[in-house]
Amino acid sequence: MAFRCLIPKRLILIRHGESEGNVNSQIYESEADSLLHLTDQGWQQAMCAGRALKEEIGDEPVRFEVSPYVRTRESFNAIVLPWGSSDDVKWSEDPRLREQDFGNFQDLAEINKAKEERGRFGPFYYRMPSGESPADVYDRLSSYFESMHRSWERAPQHTNINMNHIIVCHGVTISAFLMRMFKYSVDDFHKFENFGNAEFCVLERYANGKYCNDQLYCVKPTLIAGHWQAVRGPRSVRPDAGRFDRAINSAPPSALLKPALDRARSKSDSDRLLVKEFRSAEKAGGIGLGFRCDDSNRVEAIIEKSQADSLGVMPGWYLLEVDGATVPEGGARAAMRHAMSSGGTFNVKFNVRQEGSVIFLLRIYPVILFGSYGFRFNPDFLRETGQLKARRGLCKDADVNAQIRFETKEPPPFRVEVDPVCSGEPVAARTGEQDKKAELDQEGDALERQPVPQRERSRSDLEDTPTEASME
Repeated sequence: MAFRCLIPKRLILIRHGESEGNVNSQIYESEADSLLHLTDQGWQQAMCAGRALKEEIGDEPVRFEVSPYVRTRESFNAIVLPWGSSDDVKWSEDPRLREQDFGNFQDLAEINKAKEERGRFGPFYYRMPSGESPADVYDRLSSYFESMHRSWERAPQHTNINMNHIIVCHGVTISAFLMRMFKYSVDDFHKFENFGNAEFCVLERYANGKYCNDQLYCVKPTLIAGHWQAVRGPRSVRPDAGRFDRAINSAPPSALLKPALDRARSKSDSDRLLVKEFRSAEKAGGIGLGFRCDDSNRVEAIIEKSQADSLGVMPGWYLLEVDGATVPEGGARAAMRHAMSSGGTFNVKFNVRQEGSVIFLLRIYPVILFGSYGFRFNPDFLRETGQLKARRGLCKDADVNAQIRFETKEPPPFRVEVDPVCSGEPVAARTGEQDKKAELDQEGDALERQPVPQRERSRSDLEDTPTEASME
């Protein structure tokens, strides 16, 4: 990209060395991400990178900008050893260079679940729980990018002739920085692997006064025969590059998409069927189906980077048909094995309705919130309402267990009613004793809600009330 000023001779972006979090993910549950240190190997990696940088730069002037995290500060201290120490070079911290925020103390199970979701959602836009997405990192780096540009414009132009601007930060930060500088697409962002520990990329100014993406190269510290050596090469591309590429239509969608569009527009709870197209192992390049069903044909496990994973199949779905043939209960494995042996593509229909799930619909009435509240369960009401819905064909089950109703001790009443949720077969009709009991409960409720009449205060009551003078 072009600038209105003479840019530094080199712009170098380097990732920190191996940190405690890189070797022990459980540490994030008790330690802040920003306070994690380098391991012994991380120090060796950073010192190797520093020696490689010194060989590349020689005695030319340098300026460092560093993320404020402990591991990047320690990496910086190791990198500058060939120059003497951090006191012998110009450097500064900038919080905008920090790592992608993954939340505060990170629950390992929650983070693993989020990473699994990210693999299906797409990394660039997926925001970690209480944290950031790479898109958020991109936004804040845009601000840093403009500040860096202005600092180059303000500097005397002769100082930039041989200047080397070095940024010590994090893997996602470097990827988002390069995306911002060279205007990568989201698909390009997903194409490349994350930078390795202490790996750095070098951008050199060419005769046209620009940094050129085509001439970018990387240097990675590598342990060879017991010694750390800097290996130069191109930026690493993901082995599954293209997995997250977007399917963008250049013309109106064909009639083949109509069923999918109709499903998307449907508001019916019963419209929960999806068809996924699988390929045989031979046609899919050796990639397997990647899902396992139990005896009820319910999907119980998904293998990462498999066909099922890339197609978005979810645990809890029920396999119904394979190429239009109904699969009997317990026959999912045999049906899929037969389809895979066909050597072509085949369609699998799933019921994506999560049976047995509980959905609460709240109806909240306007109320003045004051006084104390109590709650009670009214199972008779739920069973009656559930039977009514079952008779109307709105659900297959009226096995409803509870209704929660909150009321104030003073009128007007504050009520929160929970709609019954259907998840089985209709229950038997209520007995006459239950109906009678329900009527008595309703009468008792009506009496409880009647306001208590206030008697008129007599003259004697007024005389007993202390006056302002008597209170003094």
